Amino acid sequence: MVSLIIELLVVFSIKPVAYAADDIQFEPSGSIKFSTTSTGATTSIRYKTVGFTIARNARCTSTNCAPQQGGPHGVVRITQVGEVHNTNGTVTTYFNIPVNQVNDALEAAGLEKITNGGQIWLSSIFHVINGSRPNTDFVTLQSIKNAESWADPSKFRQYYDIPVKVNGYYPVTKIYRTSEGIEMYSAKVESDIKDVDKNWPVGKPVDTVMLDKTYPFQGDTYKLVKSYVQSKRKLNEQNFVQTGDPERNAKLSERNFTNYLGGTNVVGVYRKVTTVIPDDPIPDGRAACKPTINPPNEVAAPQTAFMDPGAQGHILADDPTNGIHFDATRGIPTSEHLYANTWAMNYLFQHTFGKQKGTITYDCTADITYARTWKVKQPALPGPNGTTIPQPDTQGSDEYPHQYKFSFERNYSYWKINNIELYSIEQAEMENYALPDGGRITLWPQGYTAPDLEMEHDEEVEIHVIPQETGEISFVPDVVAGDGYEPPEVPDDTELLKGIAEGQTGPPDVKNDALDFTWEGSTTKVMNGSTVVENGPDPTQIPAPNKIGSYKNTGEQVLYADQLLIPQDRLNRVNTESTGEIEYALHPTTLGGNEGMTFPINSINMVTVHTPVVNYSLVSDDQPHNQKTVPNMNRSALILERP
Repeated sequence: MVSLIIELLVVFSIKPVAYAADDIQFEPSGSIKFSTTSTGATTSIRYKTVGFTIARNARCTSTNCAPQQGGPHGVVRITQVGEVHNTNGTVTTYFNIPVNQVNDALEAAGLEKITNGGQIWLSSIFHVINGSRPNTDFVTLQSIKNAESWADPSKFRQYYDIPVKVNGYYPVTKIYRTSEGIEMYSAKVESDIKDVDKNWPVGKPVDTVMLDKTYPFQGDTYKLVKSYVQSKRKLNEQNFVQTGDPERNAKLSERNFTNYLGGTNVVGVYRKVTTVIPDDPIPDGRAACKPTINPPNEVAAPQTAFMDPGAQGHILADDPTNGIHFDATRGIPTSEHLYANTWAMNYLFQHTFGKQKGTITYDCTADITYARTWKVKQPALPGPNGTTIPQPDTQGSDEYPHQYKFSFERNYSYWKINNIELYSIEQAEMENYALPDGGRITLWPQGYTAPDLEMEHDEEVEIHVIPQETGEISFVPDVVAGDGYEPPEVPDDTELLKGIAEGQTGPPDVKNDALDFTWEGSTTKVMNGSTVVENGPDPTQIPAPNKIGSYKNTGEQVLYADQLLIPQDRLNRVNTESTGEIEYALHPTTLGGNEGMTFPINSINMVTVHTPVVNYSLVSDDQPHNQKTVPNMNRSALILERP
C-alpha cells in the first residue's frame, strides 16, 4: 500500500489514487511524513514495502517490471515512525523519508538537474514477512510474484511505475569571501513564496542575484574580482565562473542561474583595493576583449555498430527427467520432456560520435592616452640699441586619446554524441509442434543483468566551450617626445597591444558529451565529459558483446526452459520445423533510437515425434481341421478358405 502514496517525495504534489495516504505533513526542510491505512493480512505470510526505486522513466514492459534495469536509478528506504491498530480492523502506519536521502536517490538516478514539474517513476521494494527468504529485497515484479503462493499476485503490478510530479524547493545563499578564503558575509536570498520558507523551486531560474562590486571589511575596501555558483551538495565545485572588473563585466556582479537540487550558493570573491595617487598625471591606457564562440564544423564522425545477435537455438530431449537418452531429431515419444534453449549476444549497440572543431574570436578595444611633448619657439625680447635678445624654446605638451580595435583567435575541439542505441535481451520465443501450450514457449532471461548507459548530451556549443577571460589589460605608453615645433605623431601600438592581449588569454576549457557504459559492475568511460584544456579527449567505443552462453559460468541457461512435456495427443510426425525469434529492448538513454528490435533465431533443429505401438496379437486355432500329418500343437492352425 505504501508504494501508492510515495508520489509525495521532496514535497511532491500528488493526485488522489486508490489507497491514498492519510494525514500528509510537509516539513520546512523538505522531508516527508505521511501515513497509510490498510487492512490486516489474512495469513501469517505477508509482504511490506521497505523502500522504492526512483528512475527518470518507466521500467515496466508487457510482461515484467524491472526497475533496476534500463538505466540509472536511485533507492530510498522508508523509516516507520509509528503504527496504530484501529478498532475497525485496519492498521494506520506512519512513515518518514529524510530529504537528504531523497536527494541522494534522485542524483543516483541521473536526476540531479530535475526541474520542478518534471516527472519521475517510483517502484516498490518488498520484503516478505514469515516467508522462506526473510530480509530479501524483491525488486522486480516477477520476483515478488514468485516469492510465495499469493492468492492474487496480479495486484502487485500497481506498485510499479508510479508517476510522480516533482515540486521541491531549496534555499539560495549569497556568500562573500576574500581572495584568501575568509568569509566576510553570508545571507539567504529569499523568494516571495512564503509557504516554502521563501526557498526557490528546483531547476527553475532564480531572480538576478546582485553582488556588491565593493565591500568594506575590517577597515579595508575589497573589490569583486570573481564570482561563481555551486550546488550546496557539491561545495568543492565552482560553476559558471566570471572574472575581471565588475565595471566592465556586468556578469561578474549580476548572476543568473537555475536552482540546484538541494540548493545553491552564489559566491563572490573579493580582493583588497590598493590605491596609488601619482604626483603628476601620466599616460594611461586600458584594453578589454570580448570572446565570441564561432559555430564549429564537424571534422570526423566515426561509427561503430554491433547489431547482429547471431541467435541460435535447440529444442532437444530433456534427458535428466528420465535417464533415457532420446535424440529428438530422430524420434521422441509423447509424455517425454524437451528443453528449449536460445543463445545470442548479451547486448547490441550502435553509436556515432562527431568531432567538433572551431575557433573563438576575441574582439578587443583599447583606449590609450598618449602624453606628447614638442618644442615651442619663444619670441625674442628687445635689447639695447634696437637689438633683440633670442629666448630659449619652451616645451609644449598635451594628452592625445586614441582608440585601437583588433582581434585574435583561439582554437577548440570537442566530441559530441550524434547517435547512441543500446539494446538488452528482453525475451525469446520458440515454436515447434512437439512443445506444450500450443507449440510455443517464451524464454525469459535468467541470471541476466541488462547493461546500463549514462549520457550527458547537449547541442549548444556554449555548453562545451568555455573561453578564458583576457581580463583587463593595463598599458602605459612612453611619452612621445617630438624634436620639432609641431605635436608628434603617436606610434601604432596595435601589434604590441595584441601581443599583450594574446599573452593574457589562455586556451579555452572544453568538455565533451559524456557517455558511460556499465556491464557486470565494470564501467567503461566511452566518452569523457571532464573539463580539459582546448581539445576534448578522443572517445573509445562500447565493448563488443559476448554470447550469453558464457555468462557467469551458467552454461547456456540464460534463455532456457526445461521440463517441457510433449502432450499425449500429439500424433507421430517426422521432422517438424522449429522457428523462433529473440527480442531486444531499447535502453531508455538513447539518441536516435525509437523502439526495440526483433531478430530470427537461426539453426534450430527439427523434432520428430514418434511414439512406438506394441501389438500383442492373437489368432484363432482351428486344430480340428488341421490336415497336417505331423501338426505343431504349439502353434495356431490357420486353414485356408475357412471362415
